[in-house]
Amino acid sequence: MIKKYIKKPVEIEAVQWTGDNTKEIKDFVEPIAEYLEDENIIVIPTLEGEMKASLNDYIIKDVKGEFYPCKQDIFEDTYYLSNKEPEVLSEVGTIKQLRKDIDDILQGVRLLSPCRETSICITKLQEAIMWLGMDLKRLREPNPYPESMNSNSNKIEPTADGLKM
Repeated sequence: MIKKYIKKPVEIEAVQWTGDNTKEIKDFVEPIAEYLEDENIIVIPTLEGEMKASLNDYIIKDVKGEFYPCKQDIFEDTYYLSNKEPEVLSEVGTIKQLRKDIDDILQGVRLLSPCRETSICITKLQEAIMWLGMDLKRLREPNPYPESMNSNSNKIEPTADGLKM
């Protein structure tokens, strides 16, 4: 039987390599990592062998003191700053999961025969996703629709967080 699991919350230390902070990265991971200036990568020995960090990757120090690189998108989907209150983090996680769940339902409704009722259902589900996204703003999460504040932009961003809407 396939079961669903939730990753345990574990606090880690990490630094994003921006290209302007090579000294900071070296100080963080030395003496174990090696910066290859000609290739502009950092080589980090891990239990799985040598791993290479590129610009914008995060360098993570886990709870056991081991270092490894992580791509920016994966890091940002997996981790959050630990200075937030646990109840806020729980609410943020719940809202993000609800948005994904509603989006899955929305994709199912789109498979139905087109009619007035289906169209209204699609609109209401999209509104629910949007309002939950705005609720993240109340919890001081990054705005999932950054272009919505730019009056010079005609860009509509309902899927800024990867939903299919």
